[in-house]
Amino acid sequence: MILRRTTVRFGVALMLAAFTAAAGAKETTFAISPGGGNEVVFTSRAVGETFDGRTDRIHGSFTCDPGDLRKPARGEVWIEVESLDTGIGLRNNHMFKNHLEPEKYPRMTFALEGLVDPPPSLPVGEAKTLTARGKFTCHGVTNPLEPELTVVRQSDGSLVVEAEWTVKLTDYEIPRPQFLFVKLAEEQEIDVRFTATPE
Repeated sequence: MILRRTTVRFGVALMLAAFTAAAGAKETTFAISPGGGNEVVFTSRAVGETFDGRTDRIHGSFTCDPGDLRKPARGEVWIEVESLDTGIGLRNNHMFKNHLEPEKYPRMTFALEGLVDPPPSLPVGEAKTLTARGKFTCHGVTNPLEPELTVVRQSDGSLVVEAEWTVKLTDYEIPRPQFLFVKLAEEQEIDVRFTATPE
């Protein structure tokens, strides 16, 4: 009789543990808003000239389950092209307005379609390296992209995300300006950092 009661109790405990784990794992939508330390930096390293273009005008949202990263992840992150600033007004005018054409293509967008071989979960306070799968749209051209991410889940539920990748201008039909006072590298290094908060 004692063995039977112990078995029943053990079974109930297992059921409660399974229910608790299931209840704690859920899909969450995370929002990204401009400012607040969020930033995208484009670095051009042409021969004889290196400079950055920066913006904190990051927008978007995505949905995932930090407790089970095997579930679908999807969403969209975008920046305002016209907000990019190289620190020199004349250079901004030539490089961004004449070549990125923000009046025609006001956004650069990454559409998240999933994660590639993700770890099981995002433990709080532990940095995890993930590979995102999606499409990057720039200057009206869309190409597949799999950027590497470093993600830290905070105790308040927010996610701190850092990413980097390289954009080849010809892949997005962007002409390279070669003015006397500015040269633009064929490949642009992109560094992204933002905090996404649960809605």
